[in-house]
Amino acid sequence: MPSHEKGGPPPAGDRPRPPVVGVERVTCACGHQAELPLYPDRQDKFRAARRKDLVERPCPACRQKAHAELTAREQAAAAERKKSRGGPAPRKERPARPVVERLPHGSAFAIAYDAQAVKWSGTLTVTTPEGGQVFEGEAGGVFKLLSLLDGMYRDWLAARAAPGSAGGGPAGGP
Repeated sequence: MPSHEKGGPPPAGDRPRPPVVGVERVTCACGHQAELPLYPDRQDKFRAARRKDLVERPCPACRQKAHAELTAREQAAAAERKKSRGGPAPRKERPARPVVERLPHGSAFAIAYDAQAVKWSGTLTVTTPEGGQVFEGEAGGVFKLLSLLDGMYRDWLAARAAPGSAGGGPAGGP
């Protein structure tokens, strides 16, 4: 529950402003006249500070104009920088990811780690309608080994599918 609902005064941002009882014309730093709203004397304890702020600054219209000019200059400078760089960088098109078929049903990896050689070695056994095909390999990491064995299978598969190929043995088999 907010403090002002408990009986205390509402926070400054929530309080309604007191009614304006008059307007004072003040000359701003830019030389233009601006209006300073006046509130009842007892409720306007910061009148002198508001007047001083208004006198020391350009009028609101001049501040808006200066802001618009600054924004326009910044946008022009940004456009010039972009133009000097040759325009926006062209987007690099990513090549389409190749569609990789899954291994046939019943394919199996068997891998083992050799701590003395600090290598993984393993086999990929692929079952085909004509029989089984085994690929062997070694690598320094598990994922690298599995990728290597899969690559051997893909190369063997492509060689089999190529017209005029002998359809012989595995690319990296025993």
